[in-house]
Amino acid sequence: MIELTDPGRAFAAAGLPAVRPAAYPAFDPRTLPIYDLYRRLRHLVLSPERLDGPAALSTRLLGALVETAQTADGAAALPLIAGGRVYRRLGAEFELVAKAGAAGPVTLGYRVPVGYEAIAEVLAKGWVLMRGSDPRFDPTIEAPIGAQTFAAIALGPTREILLSFTLREPFADEELVYALATLRSIADMMLRQRELASFIDGAREIQTSLLPTAAPRVAGYDIAFRSRPAEIVGGDAYDFLPSPGRAVGLAIADATGHGLPAALQARDAVIGLRMGVEERLARRDERREDGPGELVRTVAKLGRVVDASGTSGRFISLVYAELGHGGELAYVNAGHVLPLLLRASGEAVLLETSGPVMGLGIPASYDGFVERLAPGDLVLAYTDGLTEARNPAGEELGLERLIQAARQMPGASAGTVVEGIWKTVDRFCRGNLQEDDQTLLAIRRTA
Repeated sequence: MIELTDPGRAFAAAGLPAVRPAAYPAFDPRTLPIYDLYRRLRHLVLSPERLDGPAALSTRLLGALVETAQTADGAAALPLIAGGRVYRRLGAEFELVAKAGAAGPVTLGYRVPVGYEAIAEVLAKGWVLMRGSDPRFDPTIEAPIGAQTFAAIALGPTREILLSFTLREPFADEELVYALATLRSIADMMLRQRELASFIDGAREIQTSLLPTAAPRVAGYDIAFRSRPAEIVGGDAYDFLPSPGRAVGLAIADATGHGLPAALQARDAVIGLRMGVEERLARRDERREDGPGELVRTVAKLGRVVDASGTSGRFISLVYAELGHGGELAYVNAGHVLPLLLRASGEAVLLETSGPVMGLGIPASYDGFVERLAPGDLVLAYTDGLTEARNPAGEELGLERLIQAARQMPGASAGTVVEGIWKTVDRFCRGNLQEDDQTLLAIRRTA
């Protein structure tokens, strides 16, 4: 955002000399009428309303500019702007797509050629101010619009949108130049922010559609989960997969960092794992429930894919496990935080690691392990954002508090355990902003 106390930056953003004209006295730019709009424009930037494309956002911006808002003394907030129009470029012409206020009798769909000198100037430097006395003023083009004095700014990465304003005289040209420069900078900022928000919303929709929304029902087991990203999208991922010869496959992964880059990496890992399991299903050559060999081969292959397509310095940890019909838990741990096995007796066991995180770019081998779950046993797989959650004093929740919270719910359903641990984390953090994504997966052996 442009610093409101720095008019030189506003001039530079508009392609103007940084030196103020000598005849123009010093002033505080915050006193200009254009700054009365700042709060409304900021609200428009942050509005959850979906606006598809620069033209729609520009139309809303135009409405904010010409609406009859009043200042505290009852004067019009922007007395120099009588009305305005939004044009969108179509090849060698700009087509009128919206208008507001006293914008003239011109009808929507009216087109202005790119070769018109006023258009050429606004495309060249981002803004234009023109009166009927200017020799470049074309009465034939301007007659349907009915404006004798107008200004325009170009918006969008390729200046494909024009905002044109019918102006009321008299006004100081220098003040209007400052106002146009500031307005164009704010509007471009709005467009960039809305485009970025739209991009992130799309990524969130993709991620949400990719990840399961409910745990599967599996005979002999009770399964529940919960996940909370630190930002709009997160680098934690989880999945439930069909398993040849076993009851179900489960995965939990954690990409380096959080936010959009981590979310994309976690997405790739989930898709790669699904493809590996689908390949096994197609072969149907895994009928046993007592060995983790196929899991090791699946994770090793996924690791090679991540190494081949990953970005330097970005890693992903993963636990992939399969539950057998008789209580067997076969698993491979690729550098992930160790899952916790809480026996019905209260004994806490950390499941072993199998090999390094994926994405190191070096050859890696993995081991597979098998644990046998008795009725009442509970397995907790989680990401480190849970145990490393901090309270206002900077203290981490830690593994011991996680174990204590789980022990307070002996025999409870997996869903109850997940909700109970989540409440424990929130009570411990006391509203402190979470720094990392948090995911918890609980599996209770029931019979």
